[in-house]
Amino acid sequence: MTRAKEFDLILSTQDVAYLPSATVPIIQYCYFPEYFVHLESRPSSLLWKAYYLPAIRFYRNRIRDIDCLLSTSNFTRGFVRDKWGRESTTLYPPCPIDLYKNPDGQREDLVITVGRVVPEKRMNLFLDLARRLPKVRFVIIGSVARDQESYFRRLQETAPANVSFLMSPLRKLRDVLARAKIYVHCARNEHFGISIVEAMAAGCVPVVHDSGGPREIVTDEVGYRWTLIDQAVEHVSGLITDDGVRGKMSNAAMSRAENFGPDAFEATLANFIRRYQS
Repeated sequence: MTRAKEFDLILSTQDVAYLPSATVPIIQYCYFPEYFVHLESRPSSLLWKAYYLPAIRFYRNRIRDIDCLLSTSNFTRGFVRDKWGRESTTLYPPCPIDLYKNPDGQREDLVITVGRVVPEKRMNLFLDLARRLPKVRFVIIGSVARDQESYFRRLQETAPANVSFLMSPLRKLRDVLARAKIYVHCARNEHFGISIVEAMAAGCVPVVHDSGGPREIVTDEVGYRWTLIDQAVEHVSGLITDDGVRGKMSNAAMSRAENFGPDAFEATLANFIRRYQS
């Protein structure tokens, strides 16, 4: 078994509970800083809080051992500060944008969303959007876990005729992204949203919920942000009918996606690693 002392530095992307005891520097990449979500959903449960108190203390001790914290977005930085009482530096995760580049693709009146089919992705709102625009085609691309099969069936049963589903395996994802005009993201307070960057790299114009990490990705020149479904309907309808505006935003979105590629990620991470090299 490999021991921590055999390394000069530890770069962790796992839960902090898995960090080994070590005297070498530790850099932690934070996706979602949390202990036990259900404790917050039931704040009056003193029994649960008492039961998990040793584990919470263990987490806090692990966090104190970390030398450097990196967060997936400025939104995540706020959570790290609030939950862990530590400052961190934003390092957006790398997206394989070269896989999705498609500057000359023939576009269709097609709107897509990509993600796990779970309630927090709020794909029911995607269906609502499709109902409001019956002449436009909509596609949900994603994967379904066994414990979410009933939720997936409800979506299928309530979906309007202009919505189709493309589930795992996602071999056709690149092809659909290359043909779509618009990417819609309905999740609230997503910590980053790598599927948004993939869609932008493919030339889709993003229309995303105005919260969390997506609001850092989607600037005014590359797409739209919304808080009410009526706003999303207006944005999608406008992009479908005005190909000049859509084309301009599509080009800007592809350029913006370059900021989230592997090169930018690797260069910034390398700088942090060099700080802790002896």
